[in-house]
Amino acid sequence: MNQVTVGQLIRRLRNENKLTMNELAQQLEVSQPSISRIENGLIELTLSQFEKMCFLFNLSPSQFFNLLNQQVETNLDNHIDDKKDLDYELHQLINNLTTEQKKGLYVLLQPYKK
Repeated sequence: MNQVTVGQLIRRLRNENKLTMNELAQQLEVSQPSISRIENGLIELTLSQFEKMCFLFNLSPSQFFNLLNQQVETNLDNHIDDKKDLDYELHQLINNLTTEQKKGLYVLLQPYKK
């Protein structure tokens, strides 16, 4: 799960619910800078914070993940126009992975090898 995309969804939900970062921070029992870091994908929510956030936004965890999947699909459609863009984006993503992450991706992609 991409933390930046998760953060973008949390920001969207916060704005749709007309909450400030401070108000969300109080509800999740964290600091306002923590909310900023979560929304920017720099840190992850804890399970407890995730549960509180879902309750606050009246979402089940599965509804949250469905929204997250929709957001990813929308982001992909908005940013990837052709094969050249997709190749470039994939190359950039792979370059930023750790060696262990690259190994995991390699294993994941093996079934697609021709």
